[in-house]
Order: sequence, then structure tokens, then C-alpha cells
Amino acid sequence: MSSPAQCLGVTGRAVVRREDGALLLLRRAAEAEWEPGCWDLPGGKVEVGEQLVDAVARETREETGLTVVPGGVILVSHFWRGAVWVTSVTFASRYRSGAVQLSPEHSDYLWARPGSLPPGSFATGALEAIEALKAIEVLDER
Repeated sequence: MSSPAQCLGVTGRAVVRREDGALLLLRRAAEAEWEPGCWDLPGGKVEVGEQLVDAVARETREETGLTVVPGGVILVSHFWRGAVWVTSVTFASRYRSGAVQLSPEHSDYLWARPGSLPPGSFATGALEAIEALKAIEVLDER
């Protein structure tokens, strides 16, 4: 039997928003191990000893070339990734600088308005994170 440390994982994700309100979506490469061709958000695994917000900023930089500032948590979700039970924490993140330069993990990107998302499949938790952000904004407007 494997130890608990081999069965649990933590990821951080970013809903990156520009000043004009558009959100950054990444298309996973066709040869991606998980959910190939799906639209996703930047993010990935937290390294041992790394703070979650630092992982979100690092993963976003590695995958997109952008510098972001993670803000508040908008969604915590759980799912299986093979034999690993993953806790994924998604942060509303503010674009700070840089131009998009995709890593090999992704084949395309798009800046989209929350109400005008592209057709196609979305990676696990991506749509839920965007919907959570929209719901928070509605509450903030009240």
C-alpha cells in the first residue's frame, strides 16, 4: 500500500484577469497526459516547501510568461488524477506584466470575457472557477 503522501496532491490555479475584464484561457496540448485539447487555467502542482500563492505565481509564469498577483481564493475543488486525490485551490489573480509565451504544455491561448467563453471542452474545475468568479462579482456589486 502506498503512503498518504503518494496519494494526495495540491495544485494552485489562477483566473488571470486583465484590466478590460478578459480572462486568460489556455488550450492544453493535444499530446497532454490529462485532458488534451481542453481549455484550462494556468496552474499546477505545489512543490515541497512552497507556499500555495507562490506556486500559483510560478506556474502561471512558467506556463504563460506572465507575472500575476494572486488575490483571494474563489474555488477549492477535489478530483482524482490517476491514483492521486488532488485538492485544487483557484485564486482570482491580477495581471501585472508580460506577454503570453506558451510552454509546451499548451497549444493556444485566448483572452475571453466571462460571458463569451469559447466552444469546446474545459478541463476539470476550469468552468466552475470562472462561474465562482462571476458569482463573487455579483455579490460585490450588491
